[in-house]
Amino acid sequence: MAGEDDEREVQDTTLMRGEQTHAWSAVDRPGVDPSDPRPQGPDTGGFADVPAATGPHGSAAPAGVPSGPMRDIGPAAPVGYGPVPGPGPGAAHPALPGPTLPPAAPPPPPGPVLEASGLGLLGKSGWVFQNIDLTLRATSVAAIVGPSGTGRSSLLLALAGRLQPTAGSLTVAGHRYRDKPSAVRQLTAIARVGSVAHPEPALTIREYVAERCLLEDVGLPEGRTRFAAACDALQLSLNPSTQVGSLFGDQATLFAVAAACVRVSAVIMLDDVDRGVSGATQQLILDALIRLAMTGPTVVVTTTDRIPVMEADVVLDLTPSTGAAMWQFDRNAPLPAPLPGPVIGQLGPAAAAAPTKTAEPDQPPPDETPTTMLPPQPDYPEDPADESDPPAPPSDEPRQDQR
Repeated sequence: MAGEDDEREVQDTTLMRGEQTHAWSAVDRPGVDPSDPRPQGPDTGGFADVPAATGPHGSAAPAGVPSGPMRDIGPAAPVGYGPVPGPGPGAAHPALPGPTLPPAAPPPPPGPVLEASGLGLLGKSGWVFQNIDLTLRATSVAAIVGPSGTGRSSLLLALAGRLQPTAGSLTVAGHRYRDKPSAVRQLTAIARVGSVAHPEPALTIREYVAERCLLEDVGLPEGRTRFAAACDALQLSLNPSTQVGSLFGDQATLFAVAAACVRVSAVIMLDDVDRGVSGATQQLILDALIRLAMTGPTVVVTTTDRIPVMEADVVLDLTPSTGAAMWQFDRNAPLPAPLPGPVIGQLGPAAAAAPTKTAEPDQPPPDETPTTMLPPQPDYPEDPADESDPPAPPSDEPRQDQR
């Protein structure tokens, strides 16, 4: 067997792998130097049981084959790769039936970016809010409506992971607040919430953007780029040297939202979208927020009036049922029952021709004595000559003759 192996040619004693043909004793051996004829064991990175310049079955290398590194005989096709050689010319190529793969299933729809179920917060004086069920998808705008005192700002902080709820569950982008609240806070951004979080009015726009990047642990060039992109989506033009305190109305609101975009967030919270603006301006702000939401983030706003934000994707009304304003009108609602008594159109001509009785002042019945008795007032003669000085009343003393 060894003699037959020795008579094989050099090509039979090589192993082809990759694009180069190497000596069989140095094929993919880490740490092996083919030019070194010494045995290389585990301590030196080779195998001691295979000496250099031997055949694959442990026999000596054929005569004429140098014991040093094998010469390169050119590239060879990798084993197991490349096209399968076809039959000769004129021969029919047999069709190989392949496995029938099922059609690819469509990708599942993305899950909600924010989901709250039975969320509630219990304070010292009672429930601030309770039984809140809210599901928001990506690139949407939601509005929380309610008068002052209904917990709008507190609910916004709870949805952002800044306020721990008492009841219910909250999930943001697949992260549950109960398991990892820091992940929820990292995935949300607060543009403005009451007096708790708002842009610093004493800074300029350039300074506040730099401060926001520092607070959010974002590089300044990256944060400025995202701020500029948010301003473009909101169609907001600002001078970087303008003081933040000089902004008012819709400019102040949209600037707070753009500054919150220096860090990539799944949800952006904005409180009091109706601060210092009219209903028509609120609709313009909502349109700008919809354009921003189409670039990626979901925006949640709060307001006291529902009508300007009716174009939002989701509207959550916190107005109590006892104090809700009945501004809606249902055309299909049944009419109320008529009041008892004749209708004006059903009165006869006699009732229309009957003289109306003039109203008389209320007087006590003749058989009742008035509770207050006023003394009778005497009748004084009128003196047309001197109306300024009324005549003196008659004296009860006897008159005396003048002497």
